[in-house]
Order: sequence, then C-alpha cells, then structure tokens
Amino acid sequence: MSMRIVCVDDDPKALDSAVSLCRALGEEVEVEGFLSPKEAQVYLKENICDIAILDIKMPEMDGLKLAEKIKKGHILLDICWTDHSTIKMH
Repeated sequence: MSMRIVCVDDDPKALDSAVSLCRALGEEVEVEGFLSPKEAQVYLKENICDIAILDIKMPEMDGLKLAEKIKKGHILLDICWTDHSTIKMH
C-alpha cells in the first residue's frame, strides 16, 4: 500500500525541496506539490492523502487555515513549517 503526501508552498524552491525529500522516501510514496492552497484544496476534494506538508506563511491562505479546511476526514497527519526555516539537501 502506498502513502500519498501533499506539499503546499508558495515558494517554488521550497516546494521543490519538500517534494524531492518526500520522493526520496521510496517508490511506495506518491507526492503531489502545489504552489497554491486553493489548488491543493481542489485536488483534496477528489483525492485522500496521508500527510500534508504545508507552508505556514502564504499570501493566499496560511497553512494553519488550510490544515483546518482539509483535515475533515482527508488527512491523517499534517506538518507545518515556516518560511523562516531552510531545507538543505545533501
């Protein structure tokens, strides 16, 4: 059984990093990335995911608000981070 992860960040570089890190978890992981919280909401109306990795500070809608909206039966676990941290890939 595969795991589905959704990543949402308005910063393209941060989103690419998060998606890459999640894909590195293995072939059993399906990852979808979105630059827009609203696009992620549309996707999640039709798809269930196991984990959502959300940027906290986004202009359209912050990650905490997005987590509230999508958590209704769709997310088993949500993870939030802020723009003030950095993701380093080695």
